[in-house]
Amino acid sequence: MKKAIKITNHLSTENLYRLPWTMTDNATTWLEVTRACDITCEYCPQDKSKCKHKSLREVSFEIDELMKMRKCSTMIIAGGEPLVHPELLEIVALIKKKNVQAFIITNGVTLDATYLSKLKKSGLMGAILHVDSGQHRPDWENKTEGELNELRQYFADMFHAEKDMICSFITTVIPAALSGVPDIIKWMNENTKKVNQNILIPVREWHLYNHWDSFVDGKQVNAPVVNNDLAEFPKYISAGDISDEIRKSLPDFNFNSYLGGTEIANAPKWAIGSYLQLGDKFLGSIGPKSMEIIQNAHHFINGTYFSFSKKRTYGMFKFLLPLLSLFDKEARAIFVKYFLLRPWNFFLRSQFQTIVVMQPWDFTEEGEYDMCDGCPNKTYYKGRLVSECRIDEYSEHGKLLSHGPRRCK
Repeated sequence: MKKAIKITNHLSTENLYRLPWTMTDNATTWLEVTRACDITCEYCPQDKSKCKHKSLREVSFEIDELMKMRKCSTMIIAGGEPLVHPELLEIVALIKKKNVQAFIITNGVTLDATYLSKLKKSGLMGAILHVDSGQHRPDWENKTEGELNELRQYFADMFHAEKDMICSFITTVIPAALSGVPDIIKWMNENTKKVNQNILIPVREWHLYNHWDSFVDGKQVNAPVVNNDLAEFPKYISAGDISDEIRKSLPDFNFNSYLGGTEIANAPKWAIGSYLQLGDKFLGSIGPKSMEIIQNAHHFINGTYFSFSKKRTYGMFKFLLPLLSLFDKEARAIFVKYFLLRPWNFFLRSQFQTIVVMQPWDFTEEGEYDMCDGCPNKTYYKGRLVSECRIDEYSEHGKLLSHGPRRCK
């Protein structure tokens, strides 16, 4: 019988700021409006047969319930693929009325400048564009992450032309694409005026954990199989592996904050690093104290934790450096070297960018799920908040699966 994979991670969270996000008081909330999608991905666990769109009435009810259960500054509209929902403009407007920032997470297949303009007028603040080499995307099959930068550029240019819209990207990193991470980061830093954030997520597949049996109320059930082609991964990817690749493009990049795990408290479930660029020059990463000040000041002033700001604000971040430098040695080093000693830099264009590395659910050696403690991606399901990455278990079985070592046969 196979032994459990031992989860190791050389990305230390010891000196990082532990984000104070909780179940009921968080930076973001996830709103699933449809299960339908217009492409397939090698790693996607969602059941495409359940492709019914939620009605506007259902979505409105869920928005109201989410706002009762959870304080947040941003609501992310997701799926499936939200762009295929026929009433997406109305959904964005509903969120806007709640005085919450509306974002979509989308593959962008059907997105064009005309529809983006309509979404902005409805109240959309920005998008997290899902682009990676694990997708079966029309006209972009079998492309490397470096080659997909051409597609990322198309989206970045579109959002930049619309003005004052946040443009972020998300990449699910499959093993074959790990070496392409530096190409993504290099491209991001060549587009400081256009790209605000990049999220990198190591792929998770049940095949990695096929030494576990799954149970509901003591009765064994079959675990999901997404893609038999991915049955034997050559490498288990951790957040630490991705951070190593990031530093091949940004050697001086550092994280400042994190979310831990529900079982392994210091696991880097969400590792966040933010830094200042002056043109295409990397000035340095801000430190944990800066993030602590930003999160708590935002909560004190607005009643919610920080997730995104208006696009123009990111270009003004340099003016916060004098204040942050009083408390944060990393911010102080940037301020003194590049602004106090070179005050003319205050008149040059700068940009604040963020990289997020997520390490999704893992199993401990005892068969326990290690989830994200303070998960930002909680969504509504039958009167409760659940993690979106495990909502299929609720819809299929009515509850979360439990696990035990596979019995020898």
